[in-house]
Amino acid sequence: WDDVVVSEPGEYAICWCSDDFNPNTCLSDAGFTVEVGRFFADGPKPNISVPPQRAGTPFNVTLSMWRENATFTLNQTDRVGLVPFDVPCSEEDLQNSVETVQSIPEVADDGHSAHFPFLSVRTVGKFRLCWCATCDIDYLGR
Repeated sequence: WDDVVVSEPGEYAICWCSDDFNPNTCLSDAGFTVEVGRFFADGPKPNISVPPQRAGTPFNVTLSMWRENATFTLNQTDRVGLVPFDVPCSEEDLQNSVETVQSIPEVADDGHSAHFPFLSVRTVGKFRLCWCATCDIDYLGR
């Protein structure tokens, strides 16, 4: 499998399915019954709650890593973007739909938290907060 993307941090099992006896066995999740491995996908805690904000008024967001012994940490090249709530947090959608972005976060010495000051939205609505690890500085700059 190429280009597998995990959208939230967590511990994941890698499961295997054999279709030796029935080619339809592996068409659903129920057919993958043999665990062959596990891995951690590190990143900020998902689904943080940001209180309602007023359009045009700066606000702050702090992200924290979801586990203390993460294999990588947050850094100053990380970025956050706010997109309309119905837009997913994918690289392409962030490039095309980002509402706002903060240029450089304040990162804790241990790298387990990053504070993004001076975020703001230009319009009224419901937004999704998206995180981009080690983004090119110009990538989201609008």
